[in-house]
Amino acid sequence: MGRSRTGRRSVNVWPALSDTILAFLLTVLLLLVFVVANSIRIDPGGPEPYREDQKEVTRIVKEVSAEYGSVSAPNTYGNAQEITLGNEALFESGSAVLSQEGRRLIADLVDRIAGAGLSTLREIVVKGHTDSEPYVGEKFPTNWELSTARASRVVRALTQPESGKRRIDPNRINLVASGYSKYQPVDRNDLSENRRIELRLIYSSTSSTGEE
Repeated sequence: MGRSRTGRRSVNVWPALSDTILAFLLTVLLLLVFVVANSIRIDPGGPEPYREDQKEVTRIVKEVSAEYGSVSAPNTYGNAQEITLGNEALFESGSAVLSQEGRRLIADLVDRIAGAGLSTLREIVVKGHTDSEPYVGEKFPTNWELSTARASRVVRALTQPESGKRRIDPNRINLVASGYSKYQPVDRNDLSENRRIELRLIYSSTSSTGEE
């Protein structure tokens, strides 16, 4: 065995040939990957469209805060911003009726936001918060009802501003009122910091304005 009819030993060339074919195929595959990779143009991208709107809102809030002193600079979380309004400037203790100063503050803030041409603003969530002290009164059984009523009153103020001021159009921008009672405190040692209204502005890349 192992010899040909002529008496010579046969040589198995298949291992070497298969290695050559495999190397050739790998080379072709690498060249193909290289060609495809160079044909794909990677878009470096840029800032999200809502970034400019967020910058504008930050500027507006700074102006309003300088005038009223009860509005904090917005915190930004991706496509959302949160503006905090001090409760003392908006409501009397145990009340869900906006004070005169509160009406002016919200009307001024909304007038500027509605007139800023924010094309990516899609939703505003108004969040009412109370401190941990139990509510004492007849109108609201607990802080749940009080915080929700205050948030609802602010939503109404967004759509029904003072005379001559612009408003948020709920047909264009979703408006949500929610009450959190005492369960999202920002400072457990300072109850006054926990009594607040937060406006959460949510943006998208689609065009939607709140000006009217």
